[in-house]
Amino acid sequence: MTTLQPLLQQRYGNSQSLPDVFQHADLSDFDNAVLTTLLSHASLRHFSDRTVSAEVLSVLIAAAQSASTSSNLQAWSVIAVQDPTHKAQLSQLAANQAFIREAPLFLIWTIDLHRPTEVIELAQPDGAVEQALGLESVDSLLIGTIDAALAAQNLTIAAHSLGLGSVYVGAIRNNLEEIINLLKLPKGVIPVFGLAVGYPQDHLQKSIKPRLPQRVILHHEVYQTDNDLDETALGHYEAILNQFQIQAGQAQDRWRDKVWQRLNALHGRERLAATFNQQGLNIFSEKKDK
Repeated sequence: MTTLQPLLQQRYGNSQSLPDVFQHADLSDFDNAVLTTLLSHASLRHFSDRTVSAEVLSVLIAAAQSASTSSNLQAWSVIAVQDPTHKAQLSQLAANQAFIREAPLFLIWTIDLHRPTEVIELAQPDGAVEQALGLESVDSLLIGTIDAALAAQNLTIAAHSLGLGSVYVGAIRNNLEEIINLLKLPKGVIPVFGLAVGYPQDHLQKSIKPRLPQRVILHHEVYQTDNDLDETALGHYEAILNQFQIQAGQAQDRWRDKVWQRLNALHGRERLAATFNQQGLNIFSEKKDK
């Protein structure tokens, strides 16, 4: 058995849930460090007190900057927060999650259209910024968000390869205005998510959370509605998740209930459009369509 086989079984819950192509395939050709790192990904919420050195941080940022970026705009920035008081303030604004305080490094990833604005002003100083329709377009919002996500995932993979762990934090969007003020972000810069990074505690056992079966996620040529989860398939996936929750010592919740709870409340995120407008991205205002 290759290194990948047990990782694939954990990722899909058990051998019976593996895609058919993996059931009897020889995976030895795919057995490498990159795939092992990717398939063994698991969020880390319990960190040791070991600090993240300046050298490690610089290597991680280099990995982040090596991600693909739309038109080489590089429309993202990241704020590294290591001061305990500063982390505590951010934790309070992000659902008071303890691991933000405990992690030696908390990264805030942002859409950054402030820097492109400055570049345009240097290149075309005579009012060109006001004519740059792309600065207030939904597309620029998507570009910045996607660029930030790609960079963050590159950093996450690099961190895991160096023995660190991480966990994403969407709760920074619960109180975005306060976080913008706390981080002194200029117009055009908007946080989209956080990432807690650090070394795991010595005794910690990593648990790989099972994902939906591939047949639900992968569509060939066109979107296939017959891939939709029915009661039987949903129940099977929830049973697999239930076993994971028991083994990981987590609360046993049905996935369907978690989906409902997550999408049934915004927790302050209903203010996002107004905050985006205040930061100069007038995408959601009643202006002409762009």
